[in-house]
Amino acid sequence: MKFEIDRKRWLRGEGPSLSALLRKSDGKMCCLGFKAKALGIADADITDKGHPRSTRNCEQWCDIAGLDRAAVFEKLSDIYNPFMMVNDDGCVKDTKREERLIKMFADIGDEVTFV
Repeated sequence: MKFEIDRKRWLRGEGPSLSALLRKSDGKMCCLGFKAKALGIADADITDKGHPRSTRNCEQWCDIAGLDRAAVFEKLSDIYNPFMMVNDDGCVKDTKREERLIKMFADIGDEVTFV
């Protein structure tokens, strides 16, 4: 999947307690919020949600056929927790953060560009 992250709307470096897939207060999105939009997930399903497993249709995030709910949560955590850590880390410069996220997304088959 290809998608873009708009730096003007990108929520990053504020720590996990202030992050969200789509933050209602200002419309900013973490890196995974931009992926959610590319997956076709509605704003209402990601607004003020902190993790893909918190979304209503969490099966849209990855191939989870045949997994029970606990296994789905574990798989989504295994895949996406590292993205959240990089995105939310307040001690990482944006250039380094972008480099890391580009590689991490590539590792799961996504091509992301920052605009």
